[in-house]
Amino acid sequence: MEHADRVTAPFLLMQGLADVICPPVQCERFLERMRGRHVPHAYLAFEGEGHGFRRADTMIRALEAELSLYAQVFGIEPPGVPTLELTK
Repeated sequence: MEHADRVTAPFLLMQGLADVICPPVQCERFLERMRGRHVPHAYLAFEGEGHGFRRADTMIRALEAELSLYAQVFGIEPPGVPTLELTK
């Protein structure tokens, strides 16, 4: 978190809200430090998930979000993949 000022590439943060190893507050602090830096990013929080996703619907959403991020960065349009809304 102390190196948030070095981040320049688009990124995706995914957080299990029941994660005791990396609590959601850590992601929230990181995102606060990124505010106003104009680095495209997204944050997805998953209710009932811990450190490592277990539910199939969470894993599908996480993989689709990751693919959407890559597609946006590299300028491709994969069919049938929901577009991840990026904050800038």
